[in-house]
Amino acid sequence: MSLLVVLLFLPFLSFNSECRILRIDKGKIEGAERVFEGNRYYLFKRIPFAAPPLGKLRFQKAADVKNWKNVWNSTEYGPACMSNSSVTKSPQKWVDEDCLHTNVFTSQACLTKKNCPVAFYIHGGGMNYDSAVMFNDTMLLKTFVSKDIVLVISAFRLGIFSHFIVNDQSVAPHNIGVFDILKGLHFVHDNIKHFGGDPNRVTLFGHSFGASVAGLMGFSPAVDPQNKLFHQIVCMSPAISFYPLRTAIQNTYEFAKQINCSPPKKLSQKSGEQFMLECLQSKDQMELLQMQHKLDDSGAAKFLGLIQTLPLFEGNIAYEAFKKPKKLALLTGTTRQEFERSLHQLPVGNLIDFKNQVEVDSKYRKDLKNGNTKFNYTDDTLEVMITSRVIANKFSEPGSKAFMYQYLYPKHNHHTDDLAFIMGVHAFEQDENEQVLAELYPKYFTNFVKYGNPDKDWKPTNQLTRNYFAIDWNSTSGLRPHMEDYYEKEVSKYWLDDMKVYDKYITAKKVENRINIFEIHKKIQKVSVRSLETYHQTSNFYNYWILVGLIFVLGIIVGRYTCRSKRNVYIRLNGYDYQEVVKPF
Repeated sequence: MSLLVVLLFLPFLSFNSECRILRIDKGKIEGAERVFEGNRYYLFKRIPFAAPPLGKLRFQKAADVKNWKNVWNSTEYGPACMSNSSVTKSPQKWVDEDCLHTNVFTSQACLTKKNCPVAFYIHGGGMNYDSAVMFNDTMLLKTFVSKDIVLVISAFRLGIFSHFIVNDQSVAPHNIGVFDILKGLHFVHDNIKHFGGDPNRVTLFGHSFGASVAGLMGFSPAVDPQNKLFHQIVCMSPAISFYPLRTAIQNTYEFAKQINCSPPKKLSQKSGEQFMLECLQSKDQMELLQMQHKLDDSGAAKFLGLIQTLPLFEGNIAYEAFKKPKKLALLTGTTRQEFERSLHQLPVGNLIDFKNQVEVDSKYRKDLKNGNTKFNYTDDTLEVMITSRVIANKFSEPGSKAFMYQYLYPKHNHHTDDLAFIMGVHAFEQDENEQVLAELYPKYFTNFVKYGNPDKDWKPTNQLTRNYFAIDWNSTSGLRPHMEDYYEKEVSKYWLDDMKVYDKYITAKKVENRINIFEIHKKIQKVSVRSLETYHQTSNFYNYWILVGLIFVLGIIVGRYTCRSKRNVYIRLNGYDYQEVVKPF
C-alpha cells in the first residue's frame, strides 16, 4: 500500500524538485518552495549576475560571472550591498562587498506557462542605503507572484563603493551603480525564460530613487538603444536630480585624504587618480565603510545620487537628461504630502526647461518668502511632484503613453506610506478604509505590469488637462477612486504656466537690454563723432583764418623777396587732415 502511495505521488514530487532546481546560463541553482493560499511559489535568491566586485574590480563596471559546476544554493538571501548610513531608519543586518546578486520570485503557474510578465524592481535610498534583500517574502508573493508576475529584485553598489568619482573615467567610470542595474537587466533578458518569465514583457518598477533611475533610463539614448531590456516603466514618487560632479570629485579626494590615500603632488591628474584608486582598492571593505559613515555623519562628504555625465546621462542641467522618451508606457504618481520637511534647499526649476534658471529660482524664493504661492510644500515634495508631472507630460507625446495618479487618503499619505501596500515595508496600523486600499492599490500596478493599463476607468494623461487618477476611499461618504483634471493644480500652474511666462519675460528683458545697450553704445558713438566733428569744425574755422593770415603775410614777404617765383601754394582742407598742393602758374 505504501509503495502505491509513493508511486502515485512520485510525478508530483518530481515536478516540485524540478521547479526548485533550475538550469540557467551559468549553471544550476536550487531555490526554496513556499505554499501561499494553497498555491506553490518558488524563490531563487542570491543568484550572482556579475563577478564579485572585489580587489581590482572594486570601483569598476561589473564583470561577467564565471560558470559554476555545482548546484548554487539560492534558498536564502545573501548580504546587502555595503551601506551604513545614519539617515535610514532601516539599516541592513548583513552587508558585504560581494553583493551583486539578484532575487527571483516565480510560481508553479509561470514555470508551466513560461510567458508571464516580469517586474524588475529598483529599490530606493538615494544609492546610499536600503537594499535588494529588505522586503517581506509573503508580501511579494501576495502582490506580484500570486498574480502570475515574475518579480526580480536586483542589487547594486551603494555609497563610496559606487561613488569613487574622479575626473578621468578611464580610471573609474561614473554611475557604476546604474551600470550594476543594467547588468541585472541583461541577466533578466538572458535568463528570465528559465523562471517562466517573458523577456519581451519586462516592466522597470521603482520607488523614490529607484523611480528616478527607472525614469531616466526611459530617456537615455545610451541605455538599451535596441529596446530589448524593458518595455514599460513604473515610477512611484520619483525625484529626478543630479549630484554636482565637481562636489562628487571633491568628496572622493577628501575620502582619499582621510584614509591616507592622497596622491603625491608630483603626479599628473590621471596618475594621481590612478594612485588613489589602487590605494583604496587595497583597503579592507569595513575600513572604507567606517570612513564613509564618519564623513557622512560629519557632513564633510556625501556619497549618493546620480552624476549627470556621459555616456548615460546627457546635458549639464537636469531637464536636459530627459528630452526625448522611449516609445513605451509609463505609470507615475505621488502621494498627497510626500515630505514634511527638506534638509536642503533644492533648485526645483532645474527639472523644467527654463532659459533663466537663476532668475526663476530667485523669484520662487521671493514668492515663497512673501506668501505669494498658493501651495505650501517643501522643496523635496515639489521635486517629486514636478518630476512626476514633467515626465508624464513627456511620455504623453505621440508614440508613448502615460498614466498618472495621486494617493490622497489623508491618514497616511507621505513618502513611502503607499509602498507598504506594494512591498510591505514601512508598514503602519490600517483603519477600515486603508484595509480596502491595501487590497485595491496594488492591483492598479499589477494590472499595468500585465496589461499596460492600470484600470478600465483610468485614462492616459495629457498635457492640456493634466488629468490623473485620484486614489481615495471613504466608506462613510462613498468616496471612490476616480479621474480628475489638473494634477496639483496650483503647483502645476505656478511652475508649468506662470513661471514659463516669467521665464519668457526675463528672456525678452535681456534681449531688450542688449538692444538698449547696443543703441546706447551707438548713440554714444554718434555723440562722440559729432562732438569730435564739431570740435574739428570749430578748430578748423579758427585755424583756417589764422592760416589765411599767415599765408597773406607770407605772400607779402615772398612777393617782396622772391618776385621771380611763379608758383602758388594751396592748402586743401579735408576733414581733420590737410594736404599741401603745389601748382605751377
